[in-house]
Amino acid sequence: TGVERPHTGHGGRSATIDPMARSHPFLALVTALYLVLIATFTFVGGDEQPPSPVWALITFIGVGMLLTVMSTPRRWWVALGFGLLGAAWIEAAQSVWRPAGYASIADLAFGALGTVIGVGIVVGVRWFRSRSATRAPRTSTAVTTTASPAQPVHPRP
Repeated sequence: TGVERPHTGHGGRSATIDPMARSHPFLALVTALYLVLIATFTFVGGDEQPPSPVWALITFIGVGMLLTVMSTPRRWWVALGFGLLGAAWIEAAQSVWRPAGYASIADLAFGALGTVIGVGIVVGVRWFRSRSATRAPRTSTAVTTTASPAQPVHPRP
């Protein structure tokens, strides 16, 4: 019972619950707390001047990385989509609930770029690890001997 069977979804296709969230609840908790902190800092703070767009870049690198680690290796694009939607949602919400001029297209662009960078980092690390794991070790010290059928091999006394 340590193996979970995939659930059958609509149309007979197999839909699985995210194995990373099941097997790493601490990582799921860290991701949720990180997203809550971003939402909190988005709407709490001084109304005088919005933060630099570099803040969005750095913040969404973490979002892209955490969401990609939470997804399966073949579903990296889902993390990318959620990161981009998150950046757009934050800017849309700021345009409604924050003072005029607080939301900006630059923040959206830098948030999207940060998401792409974060997803790219995790996908690159996964690719590198899978590539290095499939390579055969080249430092073999095994000695092989061959004997012809006419000359049987006898152990030495």
